[in-house]
Amino acid sequence: MTTQPAPVPEKPAPPAGASHAFRALGVVGSGAMGRGIAQLFAQAAVPTVLFDSQPTALAAAIQSIQQTWASLREKGRLSAERVDQARALLQPASSLVDLEGCDLVIEAISEDIAAKQQLLVSLEAIVPAHAVLASNTSSLSITALAAALRHPERVAGFHFFNPVPLMRIVEVVAGARTSPELPARLVRFAQAAGHRAVICSDTPGFIVNHAGRGYGTEALRILAERVAPLHVIDRILREQVNFEGQGFRLGPFELLDLTGLDVSHPVMESIYHQYYQEPRFRPSVITAQRKAAGLFGRKASAGFYTYVDGRKIEPAWPSVEPLNGPERRLQSADRGVGAVSESAPESAPESAPGSAPGSAPGSAADRAPQPAPELSAAAAEEPNLSDLRVWIAPLPPEHPDSVLAELVD
Repeated sequence: MTTQPAPVPEKPAPPAGASHAFRALGVVGSGAMGRGIAQLFAQAAVPTVLFDSQPTALAAAIQSIQQTWASLREKGRLSAERVDQARALLQPASSLVDLEGCDLVIEAISEDIAAKQQLLVSLEAIVPAHAVLASNTSSLSITALAAALRHPERVAGFHFFNPVPLMRIVEVVAGARTSPELPARLVRFAQAAGHRAVICSDTPGFIVNHAGRGYGTEALRILAERVAPLHVIDRILREQVNFEGQGFRLGPFELLDLTGLDVSHPVMESIYHQYYQEPRFRPSVITAQRKAAGLFGRKASAGFYTYVDGRKIEPAWPSVEPLNGPERRLQSADRGVGAVSESAPESAPESAPGSAPGSAPGSAADRAPQPAPELSAAAAEEPNLSDLRVWIAPLPPEHPDSVLAELVD
């Protein structure tokens, strides 16, 4: 299934002859990121050349961008003049040599350091000496990528987020030998297209993907430890977490499905190894197995969720019968306190609950299931959490949960 580039609201068109930090842009790689970058800058009146080593993928990307522009025009979000201008400015390239007139080339190929280095070396021999070579890598070292070039000072990181036209933030990364003036040029270029640029250090994962280890990786640990189902984890983080009125727009598993495990899992591994196997960043076997199975997410119509025509199928939530009135009693099914009891004795015996007359402490009778205590009259009229008590039957000392039972009791 071909992923459509995301629509983006129209921004004021730059005046004719408006100057950019760069005159012509080349983009290598026509996947979701490459086509999004090409769409963004062509709409911002930048002459853009898009190349992919697979001609069919390139043709599909150009067609998809054209369809997006047509949709935006029909909805009144882009004028016909803007669409015609953008179409004229976006051109496909049949080979890397077609990028020789570009003074900025952004590579957006797969997250493989050897492949990216080889591509940058090839580009260095094609583009002018003053041209800048930028990488859209989300986790790899810019310093390491540039080390293979004769002129590493012309290399920087320019990391966009998917979908590029809507996620209006970009990380600008300077490597150890990047020219000091280059990051500021890339910031101006991003700003001219309506994006907010953030300059960051050349560390594994930069800012966003480094911080994201505490979101996706920890969520995978919660899932692996069977703390909660994945759709419950997503819903809690999406609906219950709040930062100054803002919450997460996607749960961690929804986000992994959006980016795709073919992208996300290699990033997890890359950051983990670049930090010398720091335990906090250890990837999950869950994503490794699902990646191997091709359960990438939305792009495969199957991931942590199932997708039909691009729409997520929500799992059914179990129905829970409400507690009505003080006559219903909660008891633990596993530790001798059963599901729901409709009646309870009016008073508890003076001896230990459940003990037979004359029985010794710790006997089988002493460990029998116990009835829950009566709720107070006030709780019956106006329920209060402090009145909802659950009795846990004593466990044998050798039971692994006996300490927990004592603490709860």
